[in-house]
Amino acid sequence: MAAGVPLTDDDRAGWLANLAAAGIEALSESSLVVVACSALKYKYREVFRTAVDKANNVEDRSVVLADTGNIQLDFIFLYMSQKKAKKLVRARALSTGHFMPASLVSSQFDILEMPNEKEPDCHIFDSNVGVEEVKDGTLRILDALLAHA
Repeated sequence: MAAGVPLTDDDRAGWLANLAAAGIEALSESSLVVVACSALKYKYREVFRTAVDKANNVEDRSVVLADTGNIQLDFIFLYMSQKKAKKLVRARALSTGHFMPASLVSSQFDILEMPNEKEPDCHIFDSNVGVEEVKDGTLRILDALLAHA
């Protein structure tokens, strides 16, 4: 990405698997783990679901009807316009020297697969608002999830 070349699915595969494994491993020390990444496609989110299913010894996700005390996985999907994303990436590059150039934002939106009704574990938040509103909205979603856990 630093060279201005978008990552491929193959580029992301190992990283996503490692991130899912690290999140599950962190649960040995904490009852709540938050993993932040851009799981832009359904199959990227499936990497996390599959890892959690394996950790929970679930072979068929469709038959899990009750809380078994196992790992609960939810996604808080922060959605924003491409225009805002480019603006934020440019600002981050200027302030921190972040590796991703704003020129790659469009490639991220090109592959974006918004969660739909087949992904009830995804909670979409429109983040076309200020930073404090995003933080507050995300915390409200997290609080609601924890209240039902």
